Amino acid sequence: MWVEAIPGPDLKPIEGLSLKVRGTDSDAYAFALSRKQLAADGADLEADGSIKPEAMLRIRQELLHEVVLLDWSGLTSGEEKVGYDPDLARQWLLNPDYRDFQDLVQRAAGIANRRVREKTEAAVKN
Repeated sequence: MWVEAIPGPDLKPIEGLSLKVRGTDSDAYAFALSRKQLAADGADLEADGSIKPEAMLRIRQELLHEVVLLDWSGLTSGEEKVGYDPDLARQWLLNPDYRDFQDLVQRAAGIANRRVREKTEAAVKN
């Protein structure tokens, strides 16, 4: 689903930017998260078998790239438009230097979650 008017770091909507995202409440996200959690190896696990916080953060960043962000429109670098590129998206979603972009994608996914819930609730009422 395309999401516009996504709040930026200052919580003001970013004009002209649209992200096509899948929500983190989606079946696709839940399946991919479960698959990655089950595949976690010894280095990612605590002594009790739970996933270490830093490993879970990495997994969630990977899922932003692999499952959540599908496309973008209106993204610019200076005056130049930047077309969607999966390799560039991966770099930005996995590199801690691009935390603002990661947060933006996460906010868009949250908006998508809310829209799906609202549609479901409206359908149930009818």
